[in-house]
Amino acid sequence: MSRLTKEISDRVVEITMIKTLGLKFVLIISMLSLPAVSYALPSDPPVANTSSANVSGMFPILQGFTNRDGVIEHGFQYGPTSSYGSQVKETKELERYSYVSEFMSRGSGDGQLQAAQDIAYDASGNIYVADTNNNRIQKFDSSGNLLLKFGTNGTANGQMNGPSGIAIDANGNIYITDTDNYRVQKFDSDGNFVSKFGTIGSIDGRFLFPRAIAIDSAGNIYVGDQSTRIQKFNSSGVFVSKFGATGTGDGQLDGSGVRGIAIDSNENVFVTDSGNNRVQKFDSDGNFVSKFGTIGSETGQFKYPIGIDVDSDNNLFVVDTQNSRVQVFDSSGVFVSTFGTNGSKVGEFNSPNGIDVDPNGNIIIVDTSNSRVIRYVKNDPANTPFLLEAEVYCGNEFHYRAFVTNENGTTYGDDAIATTPDCLDGPFNLTGTATARTINLNWNGGPNDFIGYARIAYRKQGSQTWINNDNNGMG
Repeated sequence: MSRLTKEISDRVVEITMIKTLGLKFVLIISMLSLPAVSYALPSDPPVANTSSANVSGMFPILQGFTNRDGVIEHGFQYGPTSSYGSQVKETKELERYSYVSEFMSRGSGDGQLQAAQDIAYDASGNIYVADTNNNRIQKFDSSGNLLLKFGTNGTANGQMNGPSGIAIDANGNIYITDTDNYRVQKFDSDGNFVSKFGTIGSIDGRFLFPRAIAIDSAGNIYVGDQSTRIQKFNSSGVFVSKFGATGTGDGQLDGSGVRGIAIDSNENVFVTDSGNNRVQKFDSDGNFVSKFGTIGSETGQFKYPIGIDVDSDNNLFVVDTQNSRVQVFDSSGVFVSTFGTNGSKVGEFNSPNGIDVDPNGNIIIVDTSNSRVIRYVKNDPANTPFLLEAEVYCGNEFHYRAFVTNENGTTYGDDAIATTPDCLDGPFNLTGTATARTINLNWNGGPNDFIGYARIAYRKQGSQTWINNDNNGMG
């Protein structure tokens, strides 16, 4: 049963419903069922690949692939014959990073999260999550299946109180900033307690709410806490040096504390200076090198950045927390790309925090307020996909092909054919009710997946003029 509701301002005296003879569908050929069209830029040999069509749903997507370099426009031509006649296109840069999957939910059970703050890959692709408010670490395989958990609330060895940061060394040992216990704890890959260092205080080797943690190639451990400094320890937890002070100048840090640290292949140390809405770069001795970012929501700007990591090409991934996105920069701080938007739908973020990038370009992000882990991947620049919708009519075979344009001209994929679902024949059984402000129309007789268009025509009391209003019905 479907219902169509329309608000009006005066009493309705007559109601009619006009059923269009040809129902109009929006066709989106799904990524798994469509004839895939591949093509190359003008400087490359033509490439085309078409698979068989399998259009069974009401909302299938046209999918194309391109090597992204230089593309200024991309889209599809489509129509009843290979002469096409219609097109849909976009003029924008294709996404460099694509959503892959997500897992976990809110709660305290196995595989659930409460205000998780950080995340890390190990060398085998397993995923460790600092499940902050549940006072534990959870380990998952690359598909999101729970492998183990360790930690309970408390102050004893192996217990935790608000763990916020996580880092893994070359031997698979796991280092946790046990924030509200003012220490760092070390565990082996099976979650067994190994050692600890630190206690409450602001002198060398002590912590005030430590959160950020990172490990360099030599096994040195960098820890950032709320005393607005970075402390460097050797692999045994012995204090080595420190840098940073409270302020807004070069090399100074906001008083809310250090929330993210990353180290590149040249041993440069990058710090998310959250309250100052910027990223600062230091050398391995703690000398200030450079900075980038200002407050705002434009590209290259930040609103309280927290998580940060570096990929194998020394690109920086910065979690722009209050803008609910991830921004990517080169090693000099030049903006490269961005992905993510605010929300709770698939691939969206709500106050994301920690991030990690593996050597293959797989990216995991802790979507803190949505209590989940989201995985993105870097697109292959020689085979970047794009998806666009095309409007066609029901019960028709149609042709389509992808196209891409750069400054040298336009190239086309090969012709592909698909068929939309059959049109639906009426009549449908209609019933209606009216109040002073509302019309309710109900129909049945169609299949459960019926989607079409209906029109309400009404007139105000005392008027001879009919007023038509389109609306969609779904059943």
